[in-house]
Amino acid sequence: MTWAVAPGDSKTDQSCSIVTGIAQPRTGSSKLEFPILTTFPGNWKNTCKQSVGNLEVFHKPRRGDSGQFMQYLRTKPPILALLFIVLNHLPALTPLYGADARLTWSANPENNIAGYRVYYGTASRVYPNSADAGSQTTYTVTGLGPGTYYFAVTAYNTSAQESAFSSEVSKVIDATGDSTSPSVPTNLTAVPMSASQINLSWTPSTDNIAVTGYRIYRNGSQVSSATTNAYSDVGLPASTTYTYTVSAYDEAGNASAQSTAATATTSGGSPSPTPGTISINFQPAAAAAPPGFSVDDGSLFSSTRGYGWSFALPSRQRGVNPDPKLDTLVFSQSVATWNYTIANGSYLVSLAAGDPSYDQGPQRVLIEGQTAINNISTAAGSFQTVTDLPVTVTDGQMTVVIGGTSGYTTPNYVIIRPSGAPPPGRLPAPTNVRVR
Repeated sequence: MTWAVAPGDSKTDQSCSIVTGIAQPRTGSSKLEFPILTTFPGNWKNTCKQSVGNLEVFHKPRRGDSGQFMQYLRTKPPILALLFIVLNHLPALTPLYGADARLTWSANPENNIAGYRVYYGTASRVYPNSADAGSQTTYTVTGLGPGTYYFAVTAYNTSAQESAFSSEVSKVIDATGDSTSPSVPTNLTAVPMSASQINLSWTPSTDNIAVTGYRIYRNGSQVSSATTNAYSDVGLPASTTYTYTVSAYDEAGNASAQSTAATATTSGGSPSPTPGTISINFQPAAAAAPPGFSVDDGSLFSSTRGYGWSFALPSRQRGVNPDPKLDTLVFSQSVATWNYTIANGSYLVSLAAGDPSYDQGPQRVLIEGQTAINNISTAAGSFQTVTDLPVTVTDGQMTVVIGGTSGYTTPNYVIIRPSGAPPPGRLPAPTNVRVR
């Protein structure tokens, strides 16, 4: 966008308004200014000013318009001749417009793929925003303010069928303007320690400010992160070969390229078979578990136990429902994530949410990124149930997200069983998703 400023004495009052992208000067104001009507995220209330060469660039709120700002280019005296400003070539203005996150992923092999959708938000596995990337395998999300953002990608075909979410990636946006990526980690080694554990180590990366951490990739998908230059990958099947890479990132969200790959094979006998049915009851630790169920009392995730919550949840036993699976619950109003370490594959998930004694909700449950219960309130003694929801695990964790509404979400139990082959028409999720 090019702006033309008419020559004149620095004390001559001129301003301009946008007409098809060109600033047309007129007289009558108290400053040589060039207003640009712009909408910024949030409700900023302060006036921000920057100097760019012979210009002062600032924006301030329009009176009565929440979130809408009048941005100005104001000349610093003296102005003696014709001045042309091309906004796209003023790097110093970039912070006014927010930061970007560029995502890439591998194309799905199916021949009827119509396109991809990018989902993102500021909480893990919760994506209130989405964008259609079309048939491209790259997409840039623009205008992001400071904070941590989480991204996932789906594929959809010509029959309007959409895949599950890809593995999640994240990026931290800060206000420092740092755009330098850390160096690539080197000398990655992978050492098998047992039938279920492989240890990784590498030479630390360097950064112009500081390295915040490292992302760990197994067979092309991110499985974890680390703050030091070592990581133990546990819970693996025996006699199975894995390929690892590592990427460094800094506080601004800049990430290095992935390291050279390292490969290792777990020791032991035959690979572990696909697990049988997994039944978890959400209940107080002291309550008797239903036959065939393991107990989850709302405790934090434990790698030793292999399941748990992102933060500790309270639990209750009501003592009024004859079915012990429906007489107990954990509850949360905030968004809480439950993970169960499990082999990658396709599963059928059943779940119930309700309270035998009190009205609750709206209840909200997502399983592997799919909406299972969508903001539904439950009366005392009634339950929302999900039966055999087909999901695909690609990161070694079955993930259930609850809460985030005006009331409590109260899961009672979850049952996970292998489904064998993916259901007919189910699209595989995109793979190798990256963000920088």
